[in-house]
Amino acid sequence: MFKVNNDWESALKHLQLALIDASPCTFSKIEIKFHIAHLYEVQGKYKVAKDNYEQLLKEKELPTNLKADICRQLGWMYHCIESLGDKSSREAQAIHCLQKSIEADPKSGQSLYLLGRCYASVNKVHDAFVAYRNSVEKSEGNADTWCSIGVLYQQQNQPMDALQAYICAVQLDKSHSAAWTNLGILYESCNQPKDAYACYVNATRVGENNSTDLDKEGAVTPRLTVHMNPNLAQRIQFLQTHLGNAPMPSITSKRRQLPPIEEAWNLPISAEMSSRQQQQTQNPSSSPRAQQFAKSQTAGAGATNGQPQASPQGPPPPYPAQQAPGAKRFKPGEEPARTPVTNGTAQRPASSPAPNPPFYLSQQQLQMLQVLQQNQANLTPHQTNVLQQLQHHYRLMQQHQQQIRQQQQQQQ
Repeated sequence: MFKVNNDWESALKHLQLALIDASPCTFSKIEIKFHIAHLYEVQGKYKVAKDNYEQLLKEKELPTNLKADICRQLGWMYHCIESLGDKSSREAQAIHCLQKSIEADPKSGQSLYLLGRCYASVNKVHDAFVAYRNSVEKSEGNADTWCSIGVLYQQQNQPMDALQAYICAVQLDKSHSAAWTNLGILYESCNQPKDAYACYVNATRVGENNSTDLDKEGAVTPRLTVHMNPNLAQRIQFLQTHLGNAPMPSITSKRRQLPPIEEAWNLPISAEMSSRQQQQTQNPSSSPRAQQFAKSQTAGAGATNGQPQASPQGPPPPYPAQQAPGAKRFKPGEEPARTPVTNGTAQRPASSPAPNPPFYLSQQQLQMLQVLQQNQANLTPHQTNVLQQLQHHYRLMQQHQQQIRQQQQQQQ
């Protein structure tokens, strides 16, 4: 309790007493030593913490799960703490420790995420992507992971991929200040100041909630910090002035490189991500966190049999909700045309209309199709595949609607 309440001195005193006490205890002696080492770490006594962690790794009866935690803490300390050596040697040690953590606990998405951060810091982009992808596939997908993926895409000059990753991050955690900030930077780099302004405002509104967390074992869960733009207030003030003096847009204005934030919030996720979520949902051994992650993502992913789904948590802030939370964001009239009811079935008010075939596109998918068509010259191979799939389904939908019209003409 002292540790949870940040009373480090009292916590250390009681843990040291527990260590020498021979009476039965909830924690083993090794676990108590781990918490003592972690107390030194959170107090900023990194050299002492490192020595204690390394001493624990020499224990012959060290449980596998505790070894994974120790290696993860050690690896992240090497990555963050400059006093532990020069950068190149620290990063090498960090990667080594995190790999050992993953060997001890292959299901740890958190260690995979931190490994991706370390790879990214030494510009091993491919290895970082692999680590992030594995982190998501281990049912540990979280906002930090998606934000880091967005940063990598942005560094590789793939703005549309970066946009989708940042949107995933803020849909999973609306209070993720770093994701909102980086999304604003992305919009500003694409000369879309209105959307950048909205993202920066969100970052300042929720930034105070973005602190370092403790997990259930007491180990540090580092939140992704903002490095790109520390002067948000100045950027917001500048954009306010810019938007206030900006001329009205004309029909000859340059086409936007990215969809606006409210439209991007409703874009369907990629086919690859959707397939992965279906596998997680169908797997009965998936953890509740994985199922919750798949559910929150597919809620904003598009359509099932042509029926649009509600956004994960309503419209993105700061846009006000027009309906009650969880209500569908599109009116029925905005969906693709449905099969008209014939005279023979009009007298059955209790029956519901037949569902559309699975290849019908929802309003979100139609918007995605339009955006991809407008940016064909800048698409990645994966986005090109998505565009081809959407175009194929659109042609099938048009053919089906044409067949329905022909049948109606024959009946008349």
